[in-house]
Amino acid sequence: MRVKRSTSIYFFIITALFIIFFFAVMFAPKEYDWNESYSYSEKKPYGCYALYAIMKENELQKNLGISQTSLYDDVKGFNVSYNDISKNNYIIITDKAGMDMYDSEVILSAIYRGANVLIAARSFQDNTIPTRLGFDIEARYLSNDGLGRLYHTGEKRYYDYSRPLRDSFISEFRDSISEILAVNETKEPVAVSIRYGKGRLILNTTPHIFTTYHLRENYRLPFLLLAQLPYRNTIWNEYYKPGTVNERNVLTFIDSNRLLSISFYSSLVFIVLFILFNAKRRQRIIPTVKPMTNSTLKFAESIAALYLIRGANRTIAKKLRQYFYSNFRHSIGQEDTVNSAESIAAICSAKCGLSYEETYKNISFIDSCCETDSTETSDLVKLHKTIRKLHN
Repeated sequence: MRVKRSTSIYFFIITALFIIFFFAVMFAPKEYDWNESYSYSEKKPYGCYALYAIMKENELQKNLGISQTSLYDDVKGFNVSYNDISKNNYIIITDKAGMDMYDSEVILSAIYRGANVLIAARSFQDNTIPTRLGFDIEARYLSNDGLGRLYHTGEKRYYDYSRPLRDSFISEFRDSISEILAVNETKEPVAVSIRYGKGRLILNTTPHIFTTYHLRENYRLPFLLLAQLPYRNTIWNEYYKPGTVNERNVLTFIDSNRLLSISFYSSLVFIVLFILFNAKRRQRIIPTVKPMTNSTLKFAESIAALYLIRGANRTIAKKLRQYFYSNFRHSIGQEDTVNSAESIAAICSAKCGLSYEETYKNISFIDSCCETDSTETSDLVKLHKTIRKLHN
Protein backbone atom coordinates (compact mmCIF):
# COMPACT_ATOMS: atom_id res chain seq x y z
CA MET A 1 0.00 0.00 0.00
CA ARG A 2 2.89 2.32 0.79
CA VAL A 3 4.45 1.67 -2.64
CA LYS A 4 1.25 2.68 -4.46
CA ARG A 5 0.95 5.89 -2.44
CA SER A 6 4.58 6.81 -3.19
CA THR A 7 4.06 6.20 -6.90
CA SER A 8 0.97 8.41 -6.91
CA ILE A 9 2.93 11.23 -5.28
CA TYR A 10 5.69 10.95 -7.88
CA PHE A 11 3.12 10.95 -10.69
CA PHE A 12 1.42 14.04 -9.29
CA ILE A 13 4.74 15.91 -9.00
CA ILE A 14 5.78 14.99 -12.55
CA THR A 15 2.41 16.01 -13.97
CA ALA A 16 2.54 19.38 -12.19
CA LEU A 17 6.08 20.03 -13.44
CA PHE A 18 5.06 19.11 -16.98
CA ILE A 19 2.09 21.52 -16.92
CA ILE A 20 4.31 24.32 -15.61
CA PHE A 21 6.94 23.57 -18.25
CA PHE A 22 4.35 23.46 -21.04
CA PHE A 23 2.83 26.85 -20.20
CA ALA A 24 6.26 28.38 -19.63
CA VAL A 25 7.38 27.32 -23.10
CA MET A 26 4.09 28.27 -24.75
CA PHE A 27 4.02 31.81 -23.39
CA ALA A 28 7.77 32.45 -23.48
CA PRO A 29 8.99 35.15 -25.89
CA LYS A 30 9.44 33.69 -29.34
CA GLU A 31 13.04 33.45 -30.48
CA TYR A 32 13.81 34.17 -34.11
CA ASP A 33 15.62 31.62 -36.20
CA TRP A 34 18.54 33.39 -37.87
CA ASN A 35 19.66 30.44 -39.95
CA GLU A 36 19.79 31.08 -43.69
CA SER A 37 17.21 29.03 -45.56
CA TYR A 38 16.21 31.25 -48.55
CA SER A 39 12.99 29.24 -48.79
CA TYR A 40 9.83 30.79 -50.23
CA SER A 41 7.72 29.26 -47.43
CA GLU A 42 9.72 30.36 -44.37
CA LYS A 43 8.88 33.62 -42.63
CA LYS A 44 12.08 33.80 -40.61
CA PRO A 45 14.48 36.72 -41.21
CA TYR A 46 16.66 34.87 -43.70
CA GLY A 47 13.80 33.25 -45.62
CA CYS A 48 12.36 34.52 -48.89
CA TYR A 49 8.68 34.44 -47.96
CA ALA A 50 8.20 38.22 -48.44
CA LEU A 51 9.96 38.27 -51.82
CA TYR A 52 7.92 35.37 -53.19
CA ALA A 53 4.65 36.81 -51.84
CA ILE A 54 5.29 40.19 -53.49
CA MET A 55 6.15 38.58 -56.82
CA LYS A 56 3.07 36.37 -56.63
CA GLU A 57 0.59 39.06 -55.60
CA ASN A 58 1.83 41.68 -58.07
CA GLU A 59 2.20 39.19 -60.95
CA LEU A 60 5.73 40.27 -61.72
CA GLN A 61 6.05 37.15 -63.84
CA LYS A 62 3.54 35.45 -66.10
CA ASN A 63 3.25 32.24 -64.10
CA LEU A 64 5.28 31.77 -60.94
CA GLY A 65 5.61 28.12 -59.91
CA ILE A 66 7.56 26.06 -57.36
CA SER A 67 9.89 23.15 -58.08
CA GLN A 68 11.21 20.76 -55.42
CA THR A 69 13.32 18.68 -57.82
CA SER A 70 16.53 19.25 -59.75
CA LEU A 71 16.49 20.19 -63.43
CA TYR A 72 18.40 17.01 -64.20
CA ASP A 73 15.66 14.88 -62.62
CA ASP A 74 12.99 16.80 -64.52
CA VAL A 75 14.66 16.30 -67.89
CA LYS A 76 15.87 12.73 -67.41
CA GLY A 77 12.58 11.73 -65.82
CA PHE A 78 10.71 13.06 -68.90
CA ASN A 79 8.74 15.51 -66.75
CA VAL A 80 9.79 18.31 -69.09
CA SER A 81 11.78 18.51 -72.30
CA TYR A 82 14.67 20.77 -73.25
CA ASN A 83 12.29 22.77 -75.41
CA ASP A 84 10.05 23.38 -72.38
CA ILE A 85 12.80 24.48 -70.02
CA SER A 86 14.31 26.74 -72.67
CA LYS A 87 11.10 28.81 -72.62
CA ASN A 88 11.15 29.39 -68.84
CA ASN A 89 12.87 31.59 -66.29
CA TYR A 90 14.52 29.93 -63.29
CA ILE A 91 15.25 31.53 -59.92
CA ILE A 92 17.79 29.86 -57.61
CA ILE A 93 18.57 31.75 -54.40
CA THR A 94 20.81 29.92 -51.93
CA ASP A 95 23.98 30.21 -49.90
CA LYS A 96 25.88 27.64 -51.95
CA ALA A 97 24.69 26.53 -55.36
CA GLY A 98 24.59 22.77 -54.86
CA MET A 99 24.41 21.72 -58.51
CA ASP A 100 26.54 18.75 -59.43
CA MET A 101 28.08 18.18 -62.86
CA TYR A 102 24.90 16.68 -64.35
CA ASP A 103 22.65 19.47 -63.03
CA SER A 104 25.14 22.04 -64.33
CA GLU A 105 25.12 20.54 -67.82
CA VAL A 106 21.30 20.63 -67.94
CA ILE A 107 21.25 24.27 -66.76
CA LEU A 108 23.86 25.30 -69.32
CA SER A 109 21.96 23.48 -72.08
CA ALA A 110 18.73 25.23 -71.04
CA ILE A 111 20.42 28.66 -71.07
CA TYR A 112 21.99 27.96 -74.45
CA ARG A 113 18.56 27.10 -75.87
CA GLY A 114 16.97 30.29 -74.57
CA ALA A 115 16.26 29.97 -70.82
CA ASN A 116 17.05 32.80 -68.41
CA VAL A 117 18.41 31.70 -65.03
CA LEU A 118 19.02 33.88 -61.98
CA ILE A 119 21.46 32.31 -59.52
CA ALA A 120 22.12 34.21 -56.31
CA ALA A 121 24.79 32.32 -54.35
CA ARG A 122 28.08 33.00 -52.60
CA SER A 123 29.76 29.94 -54.14
CA PHE A 124 29.27 26.94 -56.43
CA GLN A 125 29.62 23.29 -55.43
CA ASP A 126 30.68 22.26 -58.94
CA ASN A 127 32.95 24.26 -61.27
CA THR A 128 31.20 23.28 -64.50
CA ILE A 129 29.14 26.47 -64.86
CA PRO A 130 31.91 28.89 -63.74
CA THR A 131 34.44 27.22 -66.06
CA ARG A 132 32.14 27.09 -69.10
CA LEU A 133 31.00 30.73 -68.74
CA GLY A 134 34.43 32.01 -67.74
CA PHE A 135 33.85 33.52 -64.30
CA ASP A 136 35.22 32.93 -60.82
CA ILE A 137 33.85 33.80 -57.37
CA GLU A 138 36.07 34.75 -54.44
CA ALA A 139 34.75 34.52 -50.88
CA ARG A 140 35.95 36.34 -47.79
CA TYR A 141 35.01 36.97 -44.16
CA LEU A 142 34.34 40.55 -43.12
CA SER A 143 35.89 41.76 -39.86
CA ASN A 144 33.83 44.90 -39.34
CA ASP A 145 30.09 45.24 -38.82
CA GLY A 146 27.82 48.05 -39.88
CA LEU A 147 26.34 49.02 -43.24
CA GLY A 148 27.60 47.80 -46.58
CA ARG A 149 26.89 49.59 -49.86
CA LEU A 150 25.95 48.08 -53.21
CA TYR A 151 25.98 50.19 -56.35
CA HIS A 152 23.59 49.53 -59.25
CA THR A 153 25.26 50.46 -62.52
CA GLY A 154 21.98 51.01 -64.39
CA GLU A 155 20.46 53.44 -61.91
CA LYS A 156 23.87 54.78 -60.83
CA ARG A 157 22.78 54.69 -57.22
CA TYR A 158 24.01 53.19 -53.94
CA TYR A 159 21.87 50.94 -51.74
CA ASP A 160 22.77 50.38 -48.09
CA TYR A 161 22.49 46.98 -46.37
CA SER A 162 23.58 45.45 -43.10
CA ARG A 163 26.96 43.89 -43.69
CA PRO A 164 26.97 40.06 -43.50
CA LEU A 165 29.74 38.06 -41.85
CA ARG A 166 30.60 36.44 -45.18
CA ASP A 167 30.90 38.18 -48.51
CA SER A 168 31.65 37.12 -52.06
CA PHE A 169 32.39 38.93 -55.30
CA ILE A 170 33.04 38.01 -58.92
CA SER A 171 36.81 38.14 -59.33
CA GLU A 172 36.97 37.09 -62.99
CA PHE A 173 34.56 37.22 -65.93
CA ARG A 174 34.58 37.57 -69.71
CA ASP A 175 33.98 41.16 -70.81
CA SER A 176 32.80 40.08 -74.25
CA ILE A 177 29.73 38.20 -72.98
CA SER A 178 29.21 39.80 -69.55
CA GLU A 179 27.56 42.98 -68.33
CA ILE A 180 28.10 44.29 -64.81
CA LEU A 181 24.83 45.00 -63.02
CA ALA A 182 26.04 45.86 -59.50
CA VAL A 183 29.29 46.34 -57.59
CA ASN A 184 30.16 46.61 -53.89
CA GLU A 185 31.70 49.59 -52.13
CA THR A 186 35.20 48.55 -53.28
CA LYS A 187 34.06 48.44 -56.94
CA GLU A 188 34.15 44.65 -57.11
CA PRO A 189 31.33 43.10 -59.22
CA VAL A 190 28.62 41.31 -57.24
CA ALA A 191 26.05 40.93 -60.03
CA VAL A 192 26.62 40.32 -63.75
CA SER A 193 24.51 39.26 -66.72
CA ILE A 194 26.25 36.64 -68.87
CA ARG A 195 25.04 35.82 -72.40
CA TYR A 196 25.29 32.18 -73.41
CA GLY A 197 23.65 31.06 -76.67
CA LYS A 198 20.07 32.34 -76.80
CA GLY A 199 19.69 32.80 -73.05
CA ARG A 200 21.36 34.55 -70.12
CA LEU A 201 22.65 33.79 -66.65
CA ILE A 202 22.03 36.54 -64.10
CA LEU A 203 24.68 35.85 -61.48
CA ASN A 204 24.60 37.47 -58.03
CA THR A 205 26.93 36.80 -55.08
CA THR A 206 24.87 38.56 -52.37
CA PRO A 207 21.86 36.27 -51.83
CA HIS A 208 21.08 37.89 -48.46
CA ILE A 209 19.59 40.98 -50.15
CA PHE A 210 16.64 38.82 -51.31
CA THR A 211 15.68 37.75 -47.77
CA THR A 212 12.87 39.22 -45.69
CA TYR A 213 15.22 40.91 -43.22
CA HIS A 214 17.12 42.87 -45.88
CA LEU A 215 14.02 43.64 -47.94
CA ARG A 216 12.92 45.80 -45.00
CA GLU A 217 16.16 47.75 -45.34
CA ASN A 218 16.07 48.20 -49.10
CA TYR A 219 13.82 46.35 -51.52
CA ARG A 220 14.62 48.13 -54.77
CA LEU A 221 17.93 46.47 -55.71
CA PRO A 222 16.62 42.87 -55.54
CA PHE A 223 13.72 43.72 -57.82
CA LEU A 224 16.05 45.53 -60.25
CA LEU A 225 18.02 42.30 -60.56
CA LEU A 226 14.83 40.25 -60.95
CA ALA A 227 13.74 42.67 -63.67
CA GLN A 228 16.53 41.24 -65.85
CA LEU A 229 14.28 38.20 -66.34
CA PRO A 230 11.78 38.55 -69.19
CA TYR A 231 8.04 38.36 -68.47
CA ARG A 232 7.18 34.68 -68.97
CA ASN A 233 6.75 31.42 -67.08
CA THR A 234 9.10 31.42 -64.06
CA ILE A 235 10.12 28.50 -61.86
CA TRP A 236 11.26 29.15 -58.27
CA ASN A 237 13.57 26.21 -57.50
CA GLU A 238 13.77 24.96 -53.89
CA TYR A 239 15.99 21.95 -54.53
CA TYR A 240 19.39 23.66 -54.37
CA LYS A 241 18.87 25.30 -50.96
CA PRO A 242 20.36 24.48 -47.55
CA GLY A 243 18.14 22.02 -45.69
CA THR A 244 16.09 21.08 -48.74
CA VAL A 245 13.55 18.26 -48.77
CA ASN A 246 16.15 15.74 -49.93
CA GLU A 247 18.36 16.61 -46.93
CA ARG A 248 15.68 16.65 -44.23
CA ASN A 249 14.98 13.86 -41.77
CA VAL A 250 12.28 13.17 -39.20
CA LEU A 251 13.86 15.30 -36.47
CA THR A 252 14.27 18.23 -38.86
CA PHE A 253 10.56 18.09 -39.64
CA ILE A 254 9.67 17.88 -35.93
CA ASP A 255 11.92 20.81 -35.04
CA SER A 256 10.38 22.93 -37.79
CA ASN A 257 7.11 23.18 -35.84
CA ARG A 258 7.25 24.59 -32.31
CA LEU A 259 4.17 22.85 -30.90
CA LEU A 260 5.13 19.55 -32.53
CA SER A 261 8.65 19.69 -31.09
CA ILE A 262 7.29 20.51 -27.58
CA SER A 263 4.90 17.55 -27.73
CA PHE A 264 7.55 15.17 -29.07
CA TYR A 265 10.27 15.96 -26.53
CA SER A 266 7.77 16.08 -23.65
CA SER A 267 6.60 12.59 -24.63
CA LEU A 268 10.20 11.38 -24.59
CA VAL A 269 10.67 12.81 -21.07
CA PHE A 270 7.47 11.09 -19.89
CA ILE A 271 8.56 7.77 -21.35
CA VAL A 272 11.97 7.97 -19.64
CA LEU A 273 10.36 8.85 -16.30
CA PHE A 274 7.83 6.04 -16.67
CA ILE A 275 10.64 3.55 -17.27
CA LEU A 276 12.59 4.81 -14.25
CA PHE A 277 9.66 4.60 -11.82
CA ASN A 278 8.08 1.41 -13.19
CA ALA A 279 11.13 -0.65 -14.07
CA LYS A 280 10.74 -2.61 -10.80
CA ARG A 281 8.48 -5.62 -11.31
CA ARG A 282 5.29 -5.58 -9.30
CA GLN A 283 4.10 -8.95 -7.89
CA ARG A 284 3.04 -10.60 -4.66
CA ILE A 285 5.64 -12.01 -2.31
CA ILE A 286 6.60 -15.55 -3.29
CA PRO A 287 6.22 -17.85 -0.23
CA THR A 288 9.18 -19.94 0.86
CA VAL A 289 8.39 -23.63 0.38
CA LYS A 290 10.34 -25.98 2.62
CA PRO A 291 11.70 -29.10 0.93
CA MET A 292 9.83 -32.32 1.67
CA THR A 293 11.45 -34.51 4.31
CA ASN A 294 12.20 -38.17 3.75
CA SER A 295 9.40 -39.83 5.73
CA THR A 296 10.42 -43.35 4.74
CA LEU A 297 13.23 -43.49 7.33
CA LYS A 298 10.94 -42.19 10.06
CA PHE A 299 8.33 -44.78 9.10
CA ALA A 300 10.96 -47.54 9.33
CA GLU A 301 12.09 -46.25 12.71
CA SER A 302 8.49 -46.19 13.91
CA ILE A 303 7.89 -49.81 12.82
CA ALA A 304 11.15 -50.98 14.41
CA ALA A 305 10.28 -49.21 17.65
CA LEU A 306 6.85 -50.87 17.59
CA TYR A 307 8.39 -54.37 17.18
CA LEU A 308 10.86 -53.62 19.96
CA ILE A 309 8.19 -52.36 22.36
CA ARG A 310 5.96 -55.41 21.72
CA GLY A 311 8.95 -57.70 22.32
CA ALA A 312 8.84 -59.31 18.85
CA ASN A 313 12.59 -59.96 18.90
CA ARG A 314 12.32 -63.13 16.81
CA THR A 315 10.45 -61.21 14.10
CA ILE A 316 13.10 -58.50 14.09
CA ALA A 317 15.82 -61.19 13.82
CA LYS A 318 14.06 -62.74 10.81
CA LYS A 319 13.79 -59.28 9.15
CA LEU A 320 17.51 -58.67 9.72
CA ARG A 321 18.39 -62.11 8.31
CA GLN A 322 16.15 -61.51 5.30
CA TYR A 323 17.76 -58.11 4.75
CA PHE A 324 21.26 -59.66 4.93
CA TYR A 325 20.64 -62.43 2.40
CA SER A 326 18.74 -60.13 0.01
CA ASN A 327 21.51 -57.59 0.02
CA PHE A 328 24.16 -60.31 -0.38
CA ARG A 329 22.53 -61.93 -3.43
CA HIS A 330 21.89 -58.53 -5.01
CA SER A 331 25.54 -57.54 -4.60
CA ILE A 332 26.84 -60.69 -6.34
CA GLY A 333 24.15 -60.65 -9.02
CA GLN A 334 22.87 -64.14 -8.25
CA GLU A 335 19.45 -64.47 -6.74
CA ASP A 336 18.84 -68.23 -6.34
CA THR A 337 22.00 -70.13 -7.32
CA VAL A 338 23.88 -69.61 -4.02
CA ASN A 339 21.97 -71.22 -1.14
CA SER A 340 24.36 -73.24 1.06
CA ALA A 341 26.04 -71.68 4.08
CA GLU A 342 29.48 -72.86 2.91
CA SER A 343 29.27 -71.12 -0.49
CA ILE A 344 27.87 -67.99 1.08
CA ALA A 345 30.67 -67.96 3.67
CA ALA A 346 33.29 -68.38 0.94
CA ILE A 347 31.98 -65.42 -1.07
CA CYS A 348 31.50 -63.20 2.00
CA SER A 349 35.02 -64.05 3.20
CA ALA A 350 36.45 -62.83 -0.09
CA LYS A 351 34.35 -59.62 -0.04
CA CYS A 352 34.75 -58.52 3.61
CA GLY A 353 38.36 -59.68 4.18
CA LEU A 354 37.64 -62.05 7.11
CA SER A 355 38.83 -65.63 7.28
CA TYR A 356 36.59 -68.38 6.03
CA GLU A 357 36.18 -69.92 9.48
CA GLU A 358 35.18 -66.63 11.13
CA THR A 359 32.82 -65.79 8.28
CA TYR A 360 31.17 -69.22 8.45
CA LYS A 361 30.78 -68.85 12.21
CA ASN A 362 29.06 -65.45 11.80
CA ILE A 363 26.64 -66.75 9.16
CA SER A 364 25.79 -69.74 11.38
CA PHE A 365 25.03 -67.29 14.21
CA ILE A 366 22.66 -65.31 11.93
CA ASP A 367 20.78 -68.49 11.04
CA SER A 368 20.60 -69.71 14.64
CA CYS A 369 19.03 -66.46 15.92
CA CYS A 370 15.99 -67.08 13.73
CA GLU A 371 15.62 -70.78 14.72
CA THR A 372 15.30 -70.30 18.47
CA ASP A 373 11.90 -69.76 20.04
CA SER A 374 13.00 -66.77 22.12
CA THR A 375 15.53 -64.13 21.14
CA GLU A 376 16.97 -61.73 23.69
CA THR A 377 17.58 -58.03 23.06
CA SER A 378 21.31 -58.58 23.55
CA ASP A 379 21.19 -61.17 20.77
CA LEU A 380 19.57 -58.58 18.46
CA VAL A 381 22.37 -56.11 19.16
CA LYS A 382 24.98 -58.78 18.48
CA LEU A 383 23.12 -59.84 15.31
CA HIS A 384 23.11 -56.25 14.04
CA LYS A 385 26.86 -55.86 14.66
CA THR A 386 27.58 -59.19 12.93
CA ILE A 387 25.65 -58.17 9.82
CA ARG A 388 27.47 -54.79 9.73
CA LYS A 389 30.81 -56.61 10.01
CA LEU A 390 29.97 -58.87 7.05
CA HIS A 391 28.81 -55.89 4.97
CA ASN A 392 32.08 -54.05 5.44
